[in-house]
Amino acid sequence: MKVPWRKNVLVLVGLGYSSLIIIFVAMCWSGGMTAEDAYEVVKSPLMALIGGSLAISKDLIPLGDDHHASEENKPVDNHNNR
Repeated sequence: MKVPWRKNVLVLVGLGYSSLIIIFVAMCWSGGMTAEDAYEVVKSPLMALIGGSLAISKDLIPLGDDHHASEENKPVDNHNNR
């Protein structure tokens, strides 16, 4: 099974994670905040980004081969099997 690469989605999700890391480091380093305080600020967007990434990956990656799934849903004709 060939899984298509969605480069634009991977880039956007990567940019989301990168921006949160940059914001976290900037608040800790130049903002004078402790790591605990900075995490409290980015915790909600980080959890939303993780949940969104999981939802996107579920929709982008097929769970089974479509041909195989359509074969399983075909009705069985037992009258011709003698």
